Amino acid sequence: MGMALNERMTVLSELRTAYISLTKKDLTDFNHVKGDTEGFVNLPLSIKGINFSVLFIEKDNFVKLSFRSRGRFPVNEFASKYFAGGGHRNASGGESYDTLENTIKYFLKVLEENADRLKNVF
Repeated sequence: MGMALNERMTVLSELRTAYISLTKKDLTDFNHVKGDTEGFVNLPLSIKGINFSVLFIEKDNFVKLSFRSRGRFPVNEFASKYFAGGGHRNASGGESYDTLENTIKYFLKVLEENADRLKNVF
């Protein structure tokens, strides 16, 4: 967990957002077993001012995304619109069949498109 927070977390204060990205190599290097990353997506929400958190996990043929929010930002709508996902208003998931790098680039692009909503709904 320390490596994920120290080396793989990016904080975007102006957008009240933070994300963690874990590569297949990260998971292999730390002998990951199913369930080890459970709850990681919630950790950035403990940072003052962060209200939207995303966890990217690189799998063999896709990228798994987990979304969490505090307040009124509907992550289920965000997941559905941009990442073929869904779930609850403050806890959702999605997926991407692009590379981890391209998925993060796309996320940052659509995050900017939602900047006003992110800044004003919390």
